[in-house]
Amino acid sequence: WLSSYEKTIVPDAFFIKDNVHHFVEVDRLQHMKVNEKKLQLYGNITNIYKKQKGTIPVIIFFTLSDYRQCRLEEYAMKYNVFLRTMVVKEIF
Repeated sequence: WLSSYEKTIVPDAFFIKDNVHHFVEVDRLQHMKVNEKKLQLYGNITNIYKKQKGTIPVIIFFTLSDYRQCRLEEYAMKYNVFLRTMVVKEIF
């Protein structure tokens, strides 16, 4: 039983490779609390995918600094999310 209201998350991009769903997020320097909430929701999505599809989705996060990358990885561990992070110096 989930809560009586729906929560929506819209990734910046989405693709399927080898039957595994990949969600792409680009960190545009929003507050880290916003990123934490996203990863919490992806944790919920991960649980649904495990139960319904027997797979674990991959969340790919592009960010701008090593510090933010570290924080994202901490949040991913906290919410049991399979996360790949990449630091890029400029995002166009």
